[in-house]
Amino acid sequence: MTTHHAQQQRTHHGHKAAPPHRRPHRHRRHHPSTIANFVRKSPAIMQDLMTTFDLTALQAAAILGNLGTESADFAAHHEAGQPENRGGYGWAQWTGPRRRSFFAWADANHLARDSDAASLGYLKHELQTSHRRAIQRLKTQTDLTRATHIFMVDFEGPGIPHEDSRQTHAVIALRAFQAQAGAAVPRPN
Repeated sequence: MTTHHAQQQRTHHGHKAAPPHRRPHRHRRHHPSTIANFVRKSPAIMQDLMTTFDLTALQAAAILGNLGTESADFAAHHEAGQPENRGGYGWAQWTGPRRRSFFAWADANHLARDSDAASLGYLKHELQTSHRRAIQRLKTQTDLTRATHIFMVDFEGPGIPHEDSRQTHAVIALRAFQAQAGAAVPRPN
């Protein structure tokens, strides 16, 4: 591998990125059945986050854009291609110490680790505690593209950003919410 190619394979944290054959397929393309799942679940999750954190629909959609990408449209609670004791887990695909904290929180709250209730509950827990800065910065945003990016950086910190997928998911979530609410759907910038 050339030096230039090796540098391209490194993440923003300086760790080597997974080789292409090990990267989760979920970021490449929406499967019709999983995107339908995302569209169906997004409005209620957004409403919960809007109520809990006093967010606008746009700001909540930015969170959903990130979670939809990480979790393959809320269909994957465990990172594809990883053994059970490794890889990301939950909607946010928590890893390392955050994964262990997620498991401990879910267990303490008597929630199945692979349940939506555990992922939503722990997401809110982190946004109220260890990652409250992410929600504080998100609340200052009025542009969906920027809000989605800021949440990605402040909360997810992904090794491989897949930002185009995050942006697409944010638009889909916002449209699903607005369609359910019967509101006019603005076009993204």
